Amino acid sequence: VSLGGCKDVLLTNEVATDTAAARLASLAAAHPAATVGVLVDHRLQVEMLARAAATAKAKLRVLVEVDAGQDRCGVRADSPEVLSLVRAIEAEPVLDWGGLHVYHGGIQHVRAPSDRLAAVTAGPEEAART
Repeated sequence: VSLGGCKDVLLTNEVATDTAAARLASLAAAHPAATVGVLVDHRLQVEMLARAAATAKAKLRVLVEVDAGQDRCGVRADSPEVLSLVRAIEAEPVLDWGGLHVYHGGIQHVRAPSDRLAAVTAGPEEAART
């Protein structure tokens, strides 16, 4: 990672097993000059990542994934779970809260700017109605 000049790596998904968390933490430990980050949308993921990072003597950046209206992954933006996850991350000395992550995968191939704008704003407008 850092040997190739890359100083900031973000795994734009959640890890679901202790083995995956340990591999990610090992990567961070092997490249302390790089920032290695990952997404979470459940408290158990925070706990798993904290255990793995502590064991590897590494630091991980953790972002809370927010659902973009696709009911695909992430926590709802209006859910108290968002703040709960942030607090859980901040409570772990081996984790750094990296912010929020929102990805609207359903519009990745929408090319026209006006069409993309309409697709992006449809999610928040729908969320505001609920």
